[in-house]
Amino acid sequence: ASSELIGDIGVHFKNNEEQLIALGISLSAKHQQQGYAFEALETLIQHLTIQFGTRQFMVSIDPRNKASIRLFKKLSFELKEIQQKAFKLRGEWVDDAIYTRVVHK
Repeated sequence: ASSELIGDIGVHFKNNEEQLIALGISLSAKHQQQGYAFEALETLIQHLTIQFGTRQFMVSIDPRNKASIRLFKKLSFELKEIQQKAFKLRGEWVDDAIYTRVVHK
């Protein structure tokens, strides 16, 4: 009912190809746990699959972010690998969990 921005989704076409797309999402705290992220991501994945024929999606998640892990598991993403101390976040080396979803037609 308002024009308030509640979050965003990042879409990165890996290697300038449509066959592998990396996704990212942020959502304001007061709008979490209401299904918005799930609905937006599922709709986007369906659109990219139809529009570009994309078959594989990936996300990078801090393994401590249990809410994001639950969200992407609900979206049928599976853990591919965990990279130990992969990058610095706020001055701390953190692990990186890579989740993927392959669309079968």
